[in-house]
Amino acid sequence: MRKDEYIICAAVHFQDRKKHAEAPENIKRGFVVAGRRHSDCYNTVYTLIDHMKQGKDNQEYRTELNRMSHHGFLANKNKLVCRKEAFGIAKAAGQLSEQVVKGRGVNDMAEFFNVTIHHELEWLVSEMLY
Repeated sequence: MRKDEYIICAAVHFQDRKKHAEAPENIKRGFVVAGRRHSDCYNTVYTLIDHMKQGKDNQEYRTELNRMSHHGFLANKNKLVCRKEAFGIAKAAGQLSEQVVKGRGVNDMAEFFNVTIHHELEWLVSEMLY
């Protein structure tokens, strides 16, 4: 088990092509929002938009944010990693739930995300973490 690197939480990178302070070291442009689950990240951004626009129609802003975003995870070494890299880090650090380690739960994740798995799932879903 490798404990020098591990996953902290889910994160979403919004690529707005701007430089932002305090971004993970491997993110040069755009901003990253962190949360327990990826949906928490979106809810935070949507809440801020709703608050700033004070109830005006925000669907166009939400659609644009969705278009310029991608899911990942924050690792303890101040970097954003994709789902595949996050799976390897979490596996090496012993962070996967017991169900995933025993091979159960993978099909549940596939069913949840409505995908067909032809081999072992090699990308991380936040529900897989202990």
